[in-house]
Amino acid sequence: MKSSPIVPAPLQRGAHGVPMSIEYGDVYHPRVGALAQARHVFLAGNGLPERWRGREDFVVLETGFGLGNNFLATWQAWRDDPRHGDRLVFISIERHPLRRDDLRSAHRDSPLLALADRLVEAWPPLTHNLHELAFEGGAVRLLLALGDVQEWMPELRASVDAFYLDGFAPARNPAMWDRRVCRALGRLAAPGATLATWSAASALRADLTSAGFEVRLAAGTGGKRDITLATFAPRFDPHPLAAPRRSEPAQRSALIIGAGLAGCAAAWALAEQGWSSRVLERRERIAAEASGNPGGLFHGIVNVDDGVHARFNRAASFAAHAAVKVAIDAHAAAGSTAGLLRLEHDSSTAAMRATQAALGLPSDYVQALDAAQAAALCGIALPSPAWFFPAAGWVDPAGGGEEPRG
Repeated sequence: MKSSPIVPAPLQRGAHGVPMSIEYGDVYHPRVGALAQARHVFLAGNGLPERWRGREDFVVLETGFGLGNNFLATWQAWRDDPRHGDRLVFISIERHPLRRDDLRSAHRDSPLLALADRLVEAWPPLTHNLHELAFEGGAVRLLLALGDVQEWMPELRASVDAFYLDGFAPARNPAMWDRRVCRALGRLAAPGATLATWSAASALRADLTSAGFEVRLAAGTGGKRDITLATFAPRFDPHPLAAPRRSEPAQRSALIIGAGLAGCAAAWALAEQGWSSRVLERRERIAAEASGNPGGLFHGIVNVDDGVHARFNRAASFAAHAAVKVAIDAHAAAGSTAGLLRLEHDSSTAAMRATQAALGLPSDYVQALDAAQAAALCGIALPSPAWFFPAAGWVDPAGGGEEPRG
């Protein structure tokens, strides 16, 4: 997939203080309020919360994250429902995300301020990646795809139960609503998947129909007469070999040989998917062999082409940062997430900064520092400039802290 610099959206407010996009000349939500729209159009329009009850997992795909109100409303509804399923996975695509401070400002008066604060705290550096943000102990996961919808849709692999179509108006942002996007929705749709959008454009309804959806109009809200609802009901089965989705949680267990970084990471990942694991280790402690270094470093990389290798390592560094932070904060593991300097011997500071600017890499992911700046940061003299990765650090692979709890 082509990697393009992420251009953040500035937070602007139009008439009556409603947030709006200068890029598309449209508001993020109607005057009636973002949460009212989210609950009427996207939750009720997709039959939620009823449809996720008794489900092992429920997957939502949204086109247009915007300010995140649809996610927050869905997360709150999931929390409030005592019969919710095991896991909620919310995939959202956004080409022009807000910066962290603007996101915080956008939600300063939110009725869901507690959840909004947690979203702001977890907000990632704005890089062209699929960012995974975990909440509720991993039971709620936001997969935030930053970049163009036309580039992301062919890359996604999912079985989606509910679609939220919420880009700016088709007339102002046609790329988010065209036939290719609608066809991709059909490719990703689980049997019986539903769809909701505030748009009632006839061209959109025709494209959804051609993608296998049965489309109907419903009453709108906040002065909007009609909205569009749909159910995936193709005339042929697009996934004839796919395994049926479980409607009830199943007890699943795994046996993992070796309690190094790979074995423990596998157990953690399986636990987030509802598995129980038994981990066998021949040594008297974990991470005693191949993972037995006194300290393991984690950080991203910068590459002038920002190819697959660079994007993979960037994504891995974000995941490592989140995991190590939990290990330090919750289990007193020995380590740090305060950042890491990587010396650069082959490029000048000017060339490094030109590369960062060309790639559009934000300063909360990486900073190009000259030798004096890098030395001031670490407290020792350095022979060359360095890349500083703020969301990086080190950890004792064996923990070095107290025994895990829970």
